Amino acid sequence: MKEGMEDRVEIQSKFIPSNYNIASWKNKKVWNKYKNISTYPLTIIEAKAGYGKTTSLVGFIHQEYSADFYWYSIEKAEVNIISFWSNICRAIGFREEEITDLLDELIIELNQGGIGVEEVVVHLINLLINKLNGNKYLIIDNFYVACEDKDIIDSLNYFIKFLPSSVHLILLTRLEVNFPSLYSWQIERRVLKIEEENFILNRQQIEEFALLQYDLQLTSERIEEILKESEGWILAVDLMLREMDKGNNPEEVMAEDSKSFSLLVEYFNCEVLDYLSDKDPYLINFLLQTSILKKLEVDICNQLLDINISQQILEQLLSSQAFLYQIDDDDGYCYHNLFKEFLEYTAKQKYDYNLLHNKAKEIYYNEGRDDGVVYHILQVGDEEEIVKLVIENISDWKEREKFNLLEKCLDFLSQDTYLSHPYLHIYQGDIYYQEEEYDLAAKEYQTAREYFQDQQNKKGLISALFKLSRLYFFLHSIKGVEYFNELINYKHLFSDKQQKEFLYLKAKACFYQGEIGQTKEMILKLKSHDIECNTLKAELAFLSGDLLQAQKLIKEIMINQERYSYFLDYIRIVINLFRGNIHQAQELVWRKIVAAKGIEKTFFEYIGATVDRMAGRRKEEISKRKYFETLKNNLDSSCWYLSMLMVDLIFWEAYYGNPELGIESGKECLTKFAKTEYGVAITYYGIGLNYHSSQNSEDSLKYFEEAKNCFEKLDNKLYLCTVLMLISAVTYELGCETKFEPTIEQTLKLARENSYDYLFLKETFIGVKSLNDFIPVLIEARDRGIEADYVNELLSEFNLSNLDRHPGYCLKIKAFGEFRLWRRCGKEEVVEEEWTRKKSKELFKLFLVNYDELIPRERICSLLWPDKEIDKAKRSFNVALNNLNQILEPNRESGAEPYFIVRHNLSYGLNRRISYSYDVADFEEAIKRGDRTKDGVVKMNYYQQAVELYQDDFLVHDLYKSWINIERERLIRLFLDTANNLIEYYFKQGEYEESIQLADRILAIDKYFEQAYLYKMKSYEQLGQRSFAVKTYQKCKGILNKELNINPISEIEDYYQKLTLENST
Repeated sequence: MKEGMEDRVEIQSKFIPSNYNIASWKNKKVWNKYKNISTYPLTIIEAKAGYGKTTSLVGFIHQEYSADFYWYSIEKAEVNIISFWSNICRAIGFREEEITDLLDELIIELNQGGIGVEEVVVHLINLLINKLNGNKYLIIDNFYVACEDKDIIDSLNYFIKFLPSSVHLILLTRLEVNFPSLYSWQIERRVLKIEEENFILNRQQIEEFALLQYDLQLTSERIEEILKESEGWILAVDLMLREMDKGNNPEEVMAEDSKSFSLLVEYFNCEVLDYLSDKDPYLINFLLQTSILKKLEVDICNQLLDINISQQILEQLLSSQAFLYQIDDDDGYCYHNLFKEFLEYTAKQKYDYNLLHNKAKEIYYNEGRDDGVVYHILQVGDEEEIVKLVIENISDWKEREKFNLLEKCLDFLSQDTYLSHPYLHIYQGDIYYQEEEYDLAAKEYQTAREYFQDQQNKKGLISALFKLSRLYFFLHSIKGVEYFNELINYKHLFSDKQQKEFLYLKAKACFYQGEIGQTKEMILKLKSHDIECNTLKAELAFLSGDLLQAQKLIKEIMINQERYSYFLDYIRIVINLFRGNIHQAQELVWRKIVAAKGIEKTFFEYIGATVDRMAGRRKEEISKRKYFETLKNNLDSSCWYLSMLMVDLIFWEAYYGNPELGIESGKECLTKFAKTEYGVAITYYGIGLNYHSSQNSEDSLKYFEEAKNCFEKLDNKLYLCTVLMLISAVTYELGCETKFEPTIEQTLKLARENSYDYLFLKETFIGVKSLNDFIPVLIEARDRGIEADYVNELLSEFNLSNLDRHPGYCLKIKAFGEFRLWRRCGKEEVVEEEWTRKKSKELFKLFLVNYDELIPRERICSLLWPDKEIDKAKRSFNVALNNLNQILEPNRESGAEPYFIVRHNLSYGLNRRISYSYDVADFEEAIKRGDRTKDGVVKMNYYQQAVELYQDDFLVHDLYKSWINIERERLIRLFLDTANNLIEYYFKQGEYEESIQLADRILAIDKYFEQAYLYKMKSYEQLGQRSFAVKTYQKCKGILNKELNINPISEIEDYYQKLTLENST
């Protein structure tokens, strides 16, 4: 022992960091910050006690700088400048034996007064420069105990200013550190600050921590509970998980009588209260009394404690170790949840807690702050006072939409209190109504109704009946009529406000009983433009066929009201279907399915099945009847729009399903709708469509005529026009001259006068199934001089105004995978025996490759007959073309112009004027629409649509035609790019199995597609199947190494390293 040091025995553990378990969980966010330490002279790590500063840094330095760091943990007793710098020297000497003697001499001289601190600092810096090699890290833990010592701060400021670039100082502190030069260092980017927010755990980190540290797999609900209670404070998270690992009930882990809470009490007493009491005992008094407050506001705190210095106290607490934080964008403060619970527990042993709450309640009452009044009344727990508060404020709270206050009060009350005050059931029903829990709302209103009936309380009974009528009308249920009829008995007792509401309910009752005319009269009487009346007007306009007015009203409602009946969204979708705006309808449905939940989600999935089918998308799992049965089992059987959905199902069967089922369902609906004119009319129409799809013209005509009579009576011009279209089509097919001419004339006149052009220009859900079916009817009408100018205008939209004939059908083409071709809109497949000439089929495929352009004859000849002289090739082309036209139009008369293959000068190609349903064209259109939109949900649905259409490679069996191979490669790249976007989306949405399935599809096409391997690995790991993730990596690496002599991309290698590291730990 050196002379001058014999009386000094140092505890060497302060120069050794705490033990670190390599298997401990790593906070990746913090570790990523630590990786920047080597680029800064100074790093300040600032967070309150228990946030894991020391533990995480120890783990990091053990892994990254195990032989290159010096550690010094300050103790309170050493807070003087001599001890501080002596221990800095000892910390360095502890790990650098070569300079230990030199450092010991410095310590002796410093302690004996031979040299000053500044000289020690200079000698120390020179030693570090001259004697040490490579980067070194000096870490000072618990620096908060020295933060307020000006001499230490100034001397350390001087040390940092001349610190060599190879030495990095790291300070761990609970309090803010203010060096004189700190501002300049920050500007010069010489200091790295890692603050408390980086140590607060999020949901994913809690899940990882539980799994790695305790092998606990937590549900999302349990993670949310832990996060809410702990606010991401790792010490509390660790305590809670430790108890859960022992099998203790999670709900009791932090109860006041639990071991975990006792540990926290001891911790807070030692680490916070003892520290603050040394500074200012009054701070403890402030903490305990203000613990009753939900939010700390300066004025409220001043009034509660009868002081005027709360602002200064709060600022002092904020800069100290108290678990207090300032609320963002607010002038208030809050205690950490668990710290507040500790303060409350301690305060209850010292103060009359109810007295403090009553004082706070009076303060908030005088301030006109209902939220504060409610909070403190609930803390005291006087139920009668709570009921009194609710009754006094119910109207004001509902008007200002303060339903959260009402809910808090009602949730606190016992069942006995509800029995004494039946109006509480109505208020509870109002809350459920706001939360869209309609079944629960109905139950509460019904309970109130029964209580009021028993008590013969007519005023209360009237209130309950109004609530029930309005609720069921909102749900489009004719049950509302039942309660409305009961209300009529008490009409003489209505208030003025109730009289007006009664008129609105009467209009709804007329509407749901199919009395359209009376409903219109009632709306005129109401003279109101509020949301409810406008909703009724929109529904009425829709059922009357006035789609433009319905759209206008719905738009107004949506602009002015966030909350409205989802039946309005249904109307918006159906209007788009009626007008042939299939893509707009699709996008609306996709958005609603994502936003909706429960039965509402099923409702939109049901509508979506129709929309998808109209868009040419037919997934095997789509079943309209499956969705309908789900809705039927979950919706009130009296629900009005359940009946409308049944009608929708009848239309579906006619167009895409089983017409026999459609007819059967339709006849069942006729009985159900016996008293509603609109329901009867639309059902007649649906039955007629199903008979028409079954080629039963006679019966279809009978039901169309019945529907026509009903729509004329209802003055529904839109439906009248569509049913007239179908009568025209049937009478044209039957050759019924006397019926055809007046019907088609009426049809075209009605369409022209009401701008129903879209019925002829787009495929809609209420018109003919295919526009190509009706074009011959239009040509016939024009040739007979019936609305000839209007018909030519319609035909000119398709460049068909000069057309003399039309085959009356379109072609359906499948080119992804095996080539298939159908005539008559998919009803009549062209079989192999019809392709009597091989070159005819090749010619058609060449047209498909170039389906958006015409091809010069010379080029066609060079591609299909490269070995023939040009004249012979032309003759072969003519033979092949004639044969192809015969296959596409077997009933075309001799000499008639072909329709599906067109010629311009000496170029040939497909006639794309509404003549084809082509999977490749649909595939590319879906991708283009996905690329154009900025809406992520819509974008990915279009991409999903495209991926579904790509069933296999383009013309998969044609392997030896270069022009086919080029197109195939183009489409493969397009598919892979789209699938790559989609797989990323699946993964982000947590749809890991879909991600794996799509990755397999991608790899079946391109086994070198590395992003597919990466997402497959990630998805397997998320599903807890790490071994499969490893196998995926091994397969990827094996293929790339063996066949391309390359390694996987860095993202795959990094992810594999992460997997194997976590597996080993």
